[in-house]
Amino acid sequence: MKLTFSETQLHNTLKFICEYIKRVNENGHVFTTGHFFILMLELTAEDIGNRLAPYLKVLVEELKVSHEQYSRFLEGLLD
Repeated sequence: MKLTFSETQLHNTLKFICEYIKRVNENGHVFTTGHFFILMLELTAEDIGNRLAPYLKVLVEELKVSHEQYSRFLEGLLD
């Protein structure tokens, strides 16, 4: 079965996220909101797209990232 470009991109982005979390844990750290925001800086707008939103939502909920924290992060990117 051949994957479309957007499916391949989603797959590669999810693989990157999993590898990032794995590296944090292998280095003896607990994945925190700080790690989440550093991870977000590594992603492009194209990576994040609507198809990734459900997966990011899981991380946001597990880490208990508040709407305010996320909004401040996005505002900081725009500055």
